[in-house]
Formats: sequence, C-alpha cells, structure tokens
Amino acid sequence: MLHGLASGRSAATLLARNEENPDRPLAFIVDPAWRVLPHAKNKPLLELKEEDVVLLFPERLSWKFLQAELRSNRKDTSLFRSQNLCEFVPNEEDLLRVTFEDDDLRAHTKPLSFFDLTKTQQTVMAVDTAYSTSRFADMSCICVGRIAKHDSKDIFIVTDVDMDRWKQSELAVHIVEAIHRNNPDHVLIERNGAWELLQQEIHKAALVRGISLRHIYWKATSIGGTNLKTKAARIKALEPLLLNSQLWFVTSELWNEMAFAQMLKFDGVTKSNSHRHDDFPDCLAMAIEAYFPRIGQSPEESAENKKQRELELQARLRRENYDRIFGGATVRRPPDLESENPSGRGLFGIPGLRARS
Repeated sequence: MLHGLASGRSAATLLARNEENPDRPLAFIVDPAWRVLPHAKNKPLLELKEEDVVLLFPERLSWKFLQAELRSNRKDTSLFRSQNLCEFVPNEEDLLRVTFEDDDLRAHTKPLSFFDLTKTQQTVMAVDTAYSTSRFADMSCICVGRIAKHDSKDIFIVTDVDMDRWKQSELAVHIVEAIHRNNPDHVLIERNGAWELLQQEIHKAALVRGISLRHIYWKATSIGGTNLKTKAARIKALEPLLLNSQLWFVTSELWNEMAFAQMLKFDGVTKSNSHRHDDFPDCLAMAIEAYFPRIGQSPEESAENKKQRELELQARLRRENYDRIFGGATVRRPPDLESENPSGRGLFGIPGLRARS
C-alpha cells in the first residue's frame, strides 16, 4: 500500500513502473496528510488548529512539520495543497494567463462590408488615457466598436482604433475627431490623472471645430497593485468572445498590426515594460465590459450603460431647458446692415433697434 510518504520523484517512478507491468503488482491509495473535522470545514487553511484535523500519517507528517511546510509560502498555498492535501488547484498565474493566437485574430478580421450594419444596435467608444510622450511610456488608445447581430449572436466589431503618445491637448483633439468621425452612441473615458484638464481640453477642441459632443462618461479606475490583476481578468474575458466568434475586427492598414501585436504579446502575468504594452487590449476590454451584453442581457441592461444613459438623459434635458429659455439658435445681424440702412428705420419707416458696438 503506497500512501505517498516517499518523495514525489520516487513515488512517481514506482507508479510508472506499476503501469508498465501488466500484472499491476503495486496496490496503492492516495490520501491527504489530514482530514478536516466537520466543525472546521469552513475554516480558512491558514487558520486551522491541530484539534481541527485528524492526521493520517502523524509518525511521518506531523502537525509541526506540516505547519512549517504551509507557512513557508503563506501567499501561495497551492504547492502545499497539491503535495500534502491532494488538492490540485490552479495557481493565480494560470487563472490570469491570457493567450491570443495570431490565426484567430486574422480569421476574425473582415472588411466592413462583411457585416450587416443594419443590425447594429449601438456604437460605443472607449478611451484609455496616458499623458506621457516618453518613447517607452504607455500610449493613449481610442477604440470604437459596434454592437450588432451576426449569425444570431451578439457580436462586437472593432471599427476604429487611434493609438499613440500624445500631449493632453493633442489627445483631446484626437478624441473629438474620433467622436465626429464615428458618431458613437456612448463615450467612456478612463478617469485618472489630470482628467479634469483633459475634459476642458476636449470641450475647447470641440468648440474650435464646431463639433457637437455627446455626454462623456468618465469612469473611475482602480489604483494600486490590484489594478494589474483587474486588468488581466478584464482582458482575459476577451478570449471566449474571440473563440465564440463574438469579437471581430474591421480590416485596416492603419491599426490592425499594432493592435494585434499588443494582444499577442500580452499574457496577463508579465508586467508591462518598454517592449510589452497593453493599451489596445485594455481599452477594448473596457468597452466590452461596460457595454457588451452578458448572456440573456440586452445591450442596454448593463449597470454601466444604465448609469451612463441616466447621465446622458440629464444632460439632454438640461440642454433642452436652456434652449427653451434662452433660445437654441444664435441670430446674427448681417455685418453690413447699418451701411445698407443708415437711417436705422425698419419696415414702413418704424424705428428699429440699433445694436450697440
């Protein structure tokens, strides 16, 4: 009877030899080092006491020995659980690891004419902001996509991507031009850093160009070390969409290669550096997380969508109320009015009002 008290290598050798022998001379069972008593079933592993368990091999695997093994790596107990408790759980890196294949990305890249755009439910735009223009800094990314129907499934079609390192004023111009070019139903921008200044620059750029802006939802993002895990989990959610043919890309010589290169290099566990950027996959994941429908959910039912729609409704009601009170159109007096009518009188000789200079 083999209880696994030998080293992992010798046990594996014995099991391999047993498999090779047609008579199977070795009988064995696999047991954990302890069994937890019913009253402690819900206790966390690191909070278990000796009286909470029954040791199966106390002469070799004592409580003191097992505790030393367990506490040698308190942050990751997966090795202890697999070696001593026969619990084979994936470690955190395996859960966060992301793998995109170039063939899958290319197979889901088609001309815009491939899609039935009459089935578009809404167009959304997300912006991942970065404010440094350093050569190795993160890039700002603007991602526009259409949520539509294709083969009876909800799909997300990436139609426009603009990505580079810009000054804040330049980023504002690119955001305004992307809004004008794509006319999105919803605009979401990451709220971090000096986002209020970016907001002012956006309104300034739109005013100068005579472009009407929709309400922009400024989404707060998490900060600190947990942000890396949050980002990896968000981007990992793109994998099943791609494999299920729910994520598509429009063919573009302008951004396809750069965007795909970032997706292929991103693995979810390696920290970004000068050679590994995640600006596009993170921006795309942010748009999908906020707007793409979950199973059994319409595009308008997500919490982010509801919140943004309420804000957009409030902004529209304020504009309509302002226009109703003060007038929505600006009536300008022709610049040469006084030269054509020096008397300042109107129709039938009735004195008119002269505009003050």
